[in-house]
Amino acid sequence: MNNPALLDRADELWAEGRHQRALQQLRALIDGDPSQLDVRGRLAERYRELGNPDHAGRWGISIEGWTTELERDRLARLIAARRVPSSGIREFLRVTPDQVSDDAIAEIETAAETYRNRPRRTKVTPPVEPDTSSEAPLNFTLLAILASLLGAYLVSALATFWEAPPVLARITLLVPVILVACAILSCAIIEAAKRRFLVMSGWLAFAVLPLGIVAAACVTGWVVAA
Repeated sequence: MNNPALLDRADELWAEGRHQRALQQLRALIDGDPSQLDVRGRLAERYRELGNPDHAGRWGISIEGWTTELERDRLARLIAARRVPSSGIREFLRVTPDQVSDDAIAEIETAAETYRNRPRRTKVTPPVEPDTSSEAPLNFTLLAILASLLGAYLVSALATFWEAPPVLARITLLVPVILVACAILSCAIIEAAKRRFLVMSGWLAFAVLPLGIVAAACVTGWVVAA
């Protein structure tokens, strides 16, 4: 038999916004006596208010004419998702033969079987484009190393036969420095693009500093080679 105090308590919990506790209270009453159609109807109505048609159909299916077509469809999908076998539908719904007829159970099973037989969608992961943003700094660095080696070899070869011109020594020193500075500038611009700092403040923060390094390196190299 129903316990009016427990039903009132469930309504109080619902009014306080403690929906899960209220639903648990109603389900506990049904677990004690699944034949209580009034409690089942109240539980189904609560799920309908929450916008949960699958459970509204689950608990309201025993009330003739109460469930909507959408709720019955979502109930069938719930049964398929839970992998409930045909022999276990009544137990899942907590209903007796006098509450839900065999024809109604067969109709639910047919709809659930349709969902079971649907091919599962395979999530297609788009190919990841390779990140080539670090190639420019690497290329400049490799060019700087190569220029340093070639410059040193050229100056050494010329010094074997006669004194190497000061301008050549300066160029040999400055080219690698400029290439390294370009690598730093490339890194700064790429990082600014990644962080979406391509506004004026971003350009000032990420471009002026490397350009200053380039200018200082050029002046220093020129003075050292003089």
